[in-house]
Amino acid sequence: MNFFLGDRARPFENILNTTNVCSLTDYSSDCANGCKYPANCSISGYCVCPTTLNLVDSSDPYQQTCQCNGHPFVYFNDSDCVNTTGNIPFTD
Repeated sequence: MNFFLGDRARPFENILNTTNVCSLTDYSSDCANGCKYPANCSISGYCVCPTTLNLVDSSDPYQQTCQCNGHPFVYFNDSDCVNTTGNIPFTD
């Protein structure tokens, strides 16, 4: 059975058949320059958001970003989701 380097179904494959512990393959280059703040590129190769935000496509079709629930009436101010007046923190 042949396994190819970079096979996402087997991210811990030990291709050298050694007793060394295998490290997770870093696929972050797959999403390099594809995640727009506040989204981050993860080691799995996909854009991810902080837990309070949702991943969405940005205005640039080649990038993804994060938005608060309730967008456009709620926005992310670098730390919290707040309503458009900026006065009241938004909780969902």
